[in-house]
Amino acid sequence: MNKHTAILGLLGLTVLETHSGVNPFAKSHVRLTEEQLDQIESSLAANDVAGLNTQIENLTTTVGENSATLGTINTAIASAFEANGLELPEGTSAADAIATLSTKCKEYGESANTHSLISTDGIDKDDKNESANYAHNQILNENKFKTLK
Repeated sequence: MNKHTAILGLLGLTVLETHSGVNPFAKSHVRLTEEQLDQIESSLAANDVAGLNTQIENLTTTVGENSATLGTINTAIASAFEANGLELPEGTSAADAIATLSTKCKEYGESANTHSLISTDGIDKDDKNESANYAHNQILNENKFKTLK
């Protein structure tokens, strides 16, 4: 059973041989041959991780930006639900919320009761004598009657 499996994996070796000297008080040590050193060097070169720190930084930045964007999207969805008098159940995904809003938009679009003309006789109730002659009241009345005919 190998005692230092993590080190073996890092070095790319299958076994570490420990040696002890003739002195009974000497500590055990490991010797590496030139061939083993070459094998370690090639293994480290093949598994170069120098670019991983840059990649981790980039991904961390991306995650932060995406979290901020998701927060903005969730705020916009909550506002849209509130503006339309809808209840946003807790835990609703953004996709489901957008689908609900889409259905509401379609309902608004298909509704026949969307616009109305303000009824006016062109007379200002405060100034009955003068307001009927105002140009904007005359234009409004002319256009209103043309569209209704």
